[in-house]
Amino acid sequence: MVRVCCFWLILTALLGSASGCTPLRTWVRNGFKVGPNHVPPTVDVEKDWIDQDSPLLATDPVDEGAWWRVLGDPALDDLTRQVRDRNWTLRELGARVMASRAQLDYTKGRLFPQFQNINGYFNRYVVNFEGANSPIAQLLGYDPYFNISRADFAVAWEADFWGKYRRAIESQAAELDASIAQNDQGLVMLQAEVASAYIQYRVAQSELNLYRRLAEFERDIVELSRTKFKAGAASEVDPRLSEASFHATLAKLHSFELQMRQAMNRISVLTGQPPNDLGPGLTDRPMPALPEKLVVGIPQDLVRRRPDLRQAERVAAAQCARIGVASSELLPALSLNGSIGVVHSGIVGTNVTNGFIGPSVSWNVLNYGRLLAKVRYEDAKLSEAIFALQNKALEAQREVEDGIIGYLKQGDIVGSLEKAAASSRRALELGIVQYNEGTATYLWVYNLEQNFARIADGLIAARGNQLLSLVDTYRSLGNLPLPETEAAASAAEPADVLPVPRPNPINRIEDLPLGNLCLATASNRAITNSYGLSLCACMMPYNRRASASRPWKLAGTSGGGWSDGFPNPVVVQTLAYQCRAQMPSVA
Repeated sequence: MVRVCCFWLILTALLGSASGCTPLRTWVRNGFKVGPNHVPPTVDVEKDWIDQDSPLLATDPVDEGAWWRVLGDPALDDLTRQVRDRNWTLRELGARVMASRAQLDYTKGRLFPQFQNINGYFNRYVVNFEGANSPIAQLLGYDPYFNISRADFAVAWEADFWGKYRRAIESQAAELDASIAQNDQGLVMLQAEVASAYIQYRVAQSELNLYRRLAEFERDIVELSRTKFKAGAASEVDPRLSEASFHATLAKLHSFELQMRQAMNRISVLTGQPPNDLGPGLTDRPMPALPEKLVVGIPQDLVRRRPDLRQAERVAAAQCARIGVASSELLPALSLNGSIGVVHSGIVGTNVTNGFIGPSVSWNVLNYGRLLAKVRYEDAKLSEAIFALQNKALEAQREVEDGIIGYLKQGDIVGSLEKAAASSRRALELGIVQYNEGTATYLWVYNLEQNFARIADGLIAARGNQLLSLVDTYRSLGNLPLPETEAAASAAEPADVLPVPRPNPINRIEDLPLGNLCLATASNRAITNSYGLSLCACMMPYNRRASASRPWKLAGTSGGGWSDGFPNPVVVQTLAYQCRAQMPSVA
């Protein structure tokens, strides 16, 4: 018997080694389990960030806490808390964790006897023969009925000789870890998403406030241009163009209100609510302020912090254990079978107990091709999981680098646009003064206003993009927000865009400055040449006498000296250039 067992062990080891299974020595070293043990793969990670020398970055360890607190916005703090407590996607991910834990318990149960069976039966018989009902038989107490019953219990237990079930437990435990990491990644992504939606809401709100102020400015300009037109100090173009600009600005207000509503609906769903009006909780306030420095740590911390990288590594570990499960199918399965039963016979009136116990061996020798293909399949899936982990590590670094460079460059854009906005606002103030005094047309003010609006709108967008880059950076860093941790708020005071200048209201013709009154008695007359060219009267020199032979030529000027005597040489030179471009040569 001993020789037979040794023969089967040697034969099994030789066949297993020849078929690609774990060698006998490795099987013993692995704790009597076939298949490879999982070794976390190394990933290619840079030593430093590209822009680590920037004064706006800090390579200190990233706080394992609520990163959004660096923005110092209580409304955002409340929204992220609601996401953690009420988001339905997080609940779905939590249910997956519970399912994985239950699946692990189920897999552990396979270590115990895998087959149990209880059988039983009861039969009642009747014996009919000649004379069975005779008086003599009845006198003797003959009963033609008798019973036979049986009950037995059978059990079979496949010994985990090759580690098949232990590898399955390893695989399912790794799957549980992966589901927990997936839940953590969902929390990181959803809280970053609600922060992005909140920032987009604030950006749209800031743009709405900007264009509301622009609408107030343009409404004043409309009234002023109407007053000047009634006084004869401006053509009908001025009030018409100002009204068109005013209504175009009103149209933009509706688009920003649309963006705010869409962002609000998105926030509602992220916080586990039906889309509703969150206005009371999102009071009008500037965009969140930025921290003094962006803390990014070092690239090597990504593997430890990012939940999706932990998930990918655990998926690879689960797949590695499946190779052991598939390899065990190549080897004979050793089982221990047994049963015990009792038979009761009514004929003899006795109970008979029987049972057996013994080993059994099953081996799918004729299915080796299929089983080897299964091992190769699981091995290829392990390579796929490792390659996916390597790629995720590279993508993680790219996302962080994109977030960092976006944060830095958007900051540069904000700095340039702040200077441009200040200059354009000052230019608009001067243009308003010139328009009030009659030394500039409304078209000049219109261009200045559109330039200011474009720059101020770009400044708001750049500030929002810088905030979104900060959110993307922290999301890419994988900083898991823990409820019990607090991050110190180091944000500066939020800053709004430059205010829009307002023109001085003029409701009476008598209140117009002197420069506008130069044509008050001329009833909005313009000097027109035979080619249909005209100049607004308020742009003419104070000596408006024209030559009789050349009504377009100004008195007291040479043939090319159009701008001589004009109160605003820059404006007049520009206007003269435009007129010459349309006018043929006149001797």
